[in-house]
Amino acid sequence: TGRFVDWNYKRTVQRGGDEGFDKNSPGFPLEKTRLRGIYTLHTITVLGIIGYGLALEFRAHLAVTLLMQLLTGTSTAATFVLCGTLLTDLNVNRSATAQAASNLVRCLSAGGAVAVLQPMLEQVGRAACFGIYAGIVFLCFPLAWIVQRFGVDWRVVRAAK
Repeated sequence: TGRFVDWNYKRTVQRGGDEGFDKNSPGFPLEKTRLRGIYTLHTITVLGIIGYGLALEFRAHLAVTLLMQLLTGTSTAATFVLCGTLLTDLNVNRSATAQAASNLVRCLSAGGAVAVLQPMLEQVGRAACFGIYAGIVFLCFPLAWIVQRFGVDWRVVRAAK
């Protein structure tokens, strides 16, 4: 993922045509550049979660459940890299604080999800439980679009302050 992020950044700089065009330039599409590929990764995550729930429900071979975990885990980790890189770029002077806040929110969310997992499994079943989880993850799609769409404007306003 790191190589993809670096390659994508260099490609955006080259397309800008100006040698001084980088992430510190006011019009540089940093959010679009850093989050490029997030929709593909997010789709793989959602499909992996659904596939995992179905594999559990229909008691598929262990290899199927492991494959779904591999798809979900790899795409989720890659998504975290994209978002973490963007966070670092947006908070150069306090990147450790930004990463710590991100990890705190992520870990608290994961803890809450684990806390409700067993009761939800017992109430609605395996397939529905992971279907609900995939639906919640799917609801994050608009967040990436909003950041990509309005991010440059927000940075310009923030820099003006």
